[in-house]
Amino acid sequence: GVELRNFKAAVLRNPSYYFRECISWSLISSGSIAFRYKPQGHLFDVAGMSCFANFDVLYYLLGLNNSCLIDDFMLVLAPTINYQVGNIANIPVVVDGNRKEQVQSIVKRNIEISKQEWDHFEISWDFIKHPLLRGTSTIAEAFDQWQRFTEEQFNQLKANEEELNRIFINIYGLQEELTPEVGDKDVTIRKADLGRDIRSFISYAVGCMFGRYSLDVEGLIY
Repeated sequence: GVELRNFKAAVLRNPSYYFRECISWSLISSGSIAFRYKPQGHLFDVAGMSCFANFDVLYYLLGLNNSCLIDDFMLVLAPTINYQVGNIANIPVVVDGNRKEQVQSIVKRNIEISKQEWDHFEISWDFIKHPLLRGTSTIAEAFDQWQRFTEEQFNQLKANEEELNRIFINIYGLQEELTPEVGDKDVTIRKADLGRDIRSFISYAVGCMFGRYSLDVEGLIY
């Protein structure tokens, strides 16, 4: 950071927003645009731009931007595969004070479900232990429990997203234009998969053998 600040040709844009909680999206997407929650501690760039807002509306905006309304908005605001800052800034935002708290509560729960799913895999910085370590006597029993858990989480996230769609459709008066249903393919968390989960379990076991993980202590050891 010191070197960059002292480098005359460096252009540091908006450093006051560095490491702040925000919503991020990709500049280029061949499919539907998707917005992600980023907690404190991250930077931003043109390939992954960010939207900043006060805490009391940040989650509301995230819920709106990931609702079924956004695809129709983008057909008008950005009818290409590029989603620039100006396009996102032009999204019409209607904040319904009567429903804001409900929206934010659902969005926070969706973030929790999604993060919990992500943290079950070694690639997560917050990985604690393998999901098949469930205090059972057999791997088969552990997998059955894991499978039921992932099904419940998947169904809950899908129901939450449909409820958000329903809320925003009503707020914007688009009952005749849109429906709240969400397809399984559009729910981004993963269900249990026997082949993948056993392979990752073997990877975790090897990690324990080499001291990267331990059955006695959660998280990364070495």
